[in-house]
Amino acid sequence: MSFQEHLTPAALEEWKQEAANVDRTVELAENGFKYRAGSLTYDPTWAEIDSVYQSERLLIFCDGTEYSLLIPKRSFTSEKQLREFLEIAYEKTVGPDQQSPEGRSSWPHIGGTTACE
Repeated sequence: MSFQEHLTPAALEEWKQEAANVDRTVELAENGFKYRAGSLTYDPTWAEIDSVYQSERLLIFCDGTEYSLLIPKRSFTSEKQLREFLEIAYEKTVGPDQQSPEGRSSWPHIGGTTACE
């Protein structure tokens, strides 16, 4: 069952107007990245990120507490941009002494509800 199927018709309409159509961008920064969603901006450093996961539609950045940053994959302009970002995120969060992933498919995939540990 999808997220939208859990909403009442009024809540779904509000979500479509306020959240679903927000412009999103992801930019690499010197020590991390900047994620903009509408008027909100998040700029975590790589050192603050404890782990990274992905679902079919989301990238999930965990900071080692119960907090996480969810970034829709549609925030990227292309599959190539997404893959390149994942490679950098993997390198910066897992480290150079670990094997580099072979594209998106080697990243941990999750399903359902996730809590960062």
